[in-house]
Amino acid sequence: AGVGVAGSPEKRSDVDGEASEIDLLPLPQRIFSALRLREFSDEELRARFEEADSDKSGGLDSEELLEVVRSAHSGLLVGKRLVLHAERTSEEAIQSLDTDGDGHVSFDDFRAGIIRLAQQTDSRMWPYAGSMLASGMSVGIITPAMPMLVQTLGLSQAEYGYVVSAFGLSKLLANLPAGVAADVRGRRAVMVFGLLVIGCSSAVIGMASSLEHLILARFLTGTGASFMMAGATSAVADISTPLNRARTITPVMNGFSAGYVLGPALGGCMIGAFGLSPTVFGVGGLFFVNAFATRLLTWETRPSSVAAKQADGTMAAVRQ
Repeated sequence: AGVGVAGSPEKRSDVDGEASEIDLLPLPQRIFSALRLREFSDEELRARFEEADSDKSGGLDSEELLEVVRSAHSGLLVGKRLVLHAERTSEEAIQSLDTDGDGHVSFDDFRAGIIRLAQQTDSRMWPYAGSMLASGMSVGIITPAMPMLVQTLGLSQAEYGYVVSAFGLSKLLANLPAGVAADVRGRRAVMVFGLLVIGCSSAVIGMASSLEHLILARFLTGTGASFMMAGATSAVADISTPLNRARTITPVMNGFSAGYVLGPALGGCMIGAFGLSPTVFGVGGLFFVNAFATRLLTWETRPSSVAAKQADGTMAAVRQ
């Protein structure tokens, strides 16, 4: 059984020397995982400090922190790998929390250090922000193409309204399944799936020859957008704390907004230079490239124990 802390992958290493993903987590996430911190309130910090202070001396030393890490992560690592991981994490934790350098961490130092670490933004959010920037730009590039497609196909204003509404309707319908999928299949997998769906929708737009084709394309775009957003926002929630969540999610959401602002201008230039169809197909290609980069550069942040429990409960609720 894993610790189930948000943002901590729970892949177990059963062979000495085989790296576990928890070894690669930033120090704050390893500390928060070992101490089972979620709310970062004074009451929770006091309780976790007293649990770790096994000799009741009023201070923590490296041996006590080592035992905390070893006990908390024994379900994720075994043997020599567990020992090395616990030693490294406890030594780094002491260095970070021990402000006076005496090798002991008082509660005041513990509280101040944990709060400081919890307020730092996790650098793992930057690949998500970059992916959302590229996504927003790609969506924006399509914007000036839509009126031209409507004119080319000879659609009425009412029919164009149906095309626009298809996006919102599909996004509304897909939000719940996307959230369930993010818990069951993982944040990164859902985000990559959404990007691939939007890429396919761009290809449908490029080949559209009727109202039905455009409605299908926009329906696919809305569905992909729901899955993309569900994956990105869930991942950001996983790697953030209550003390840095706003600062963590802002670059990700602003990335999409900035891309969407730049996209239409870039789309107009591309249409003028290359034509309508090459631009639309080019946007589809950008989404496929973005999906590959997202799969390569981002972490899977979903805790495995949470996945199993929420998958059962949420799917049961959906079926009811």
